[in-house]
Amino acid sequence: MTRSTTIPPFDAFEIAGWKGRSEAYLEHIDPLTEHAVETLLALLGVGVGDSLLDVGCGPGTLAARAAARGAAVTGCDIAEDMVELARRLHPELTVDVADAAALPYLDGAFDAAVLASLVQHTARAEEMVAEAVRVVRPGGRVVVSAYATPDKARFVGVFGAASARVPLTPPADVPPGPHMFVYADHAALDGLLASAGLADRRVTEFAFTHRVASAAALLEALGRGTVRAAALLDAQTPETLAALEAAIAEELEPYRSPDGGHEVPVAFTLATGIRPFDPLIQESP
Repeated sequence: MTRSTTIPPFDAFEIAGWKGRSEAYLEHIDPLTEHAVETLLALLGVGVGDSLLDVGCGPGTLAARAAARGAAVTGCDIAEDMVELARRLHPELTVDVADAAALPYLDGAFDAAVLASLVQHTARAEEMVAEAVRVVRPGGRVVVSAYATPDKARFVGVFGAASARVPLTPPADVPPGPHMFVYADHAALDGLLASAGLADRRVTEFAFTHRVASAAALLEALGRGTVRAAALLDAQTPETLAALEAAIAEELEPYRSPDGGHEVPVAFTLATGIRPFDPLIQESP
């Protein structure tokens, strides 16, 4: 597959949208994705002396946890604000500004690579996974994660269900892009890895509960710590936002805990695969 050098409109929108949002992401969304970090690291199987590339590393939470295991970790993200935050939080890490669809690393430079919660945010998922495969050595592992279906990933599923009940004004400046749950389906995520040539593929799910204080807190998290949902919320009137908050509160009610908060079920779809050895080269794993 040809390396992507042209950034499509939706990806350009996402990249621009992260400017000034890295701290809000760290506060509101990173605690959600952090639940899956140990499971992702277990799937990667990296330890002392192994080299790992964390593609779309955000504030560096997974990368830092892998480094604590003794791995030699490089993180990269196309959002400069995220890279600056990751470098500040984890000065021991190497973190580069890099386009995941055109990585600036040599073929086979790493033992493993991970794309955590990245592929649903891009129109170039196939190119990004192909690039991760390219920079992993033959026999090395690539791991990809995305939200599971809305009935399982209720942090975003609740928002979607409430949005369906309240007429929302579409934002005028958001280019067409992939559906947030495009890789929730196991076959779709497996197909993404297969298109990059990965072998020994396996797709699983990781489920957990995430604390949401209130409907207002969920709206704040999405409005400050995301790009696409934030653009949608910014396009609404105060009256519509109030109606949306009320609808979210109703959707959250089944998950209310005794202290008044909510323990919301969330799940990620996780896929792993191995870069095959070139059959023309006599190598052993």
